[in-house]
Amino acid sequence: MPKPYSYDLRQKVIQAIKLDGLKITEASEIFSIIAIDKAVKVSIVREG
Repeated sequence: MPKPYSYDLRQKVIQAIKLDGLKITEASEIFSIIAIDKAVKVSIVREG
């Protein structure tokens, strides 16, 4: 199983999506991550 992404990286991705208005797929390309992990998706949904 792959190593989880760092907390710092997850926060940057969430910020890019929420504050900068990026789509999840755009953020994953910019930050060079294969997929947004479940914790990030849950944070985005919960915090709206």
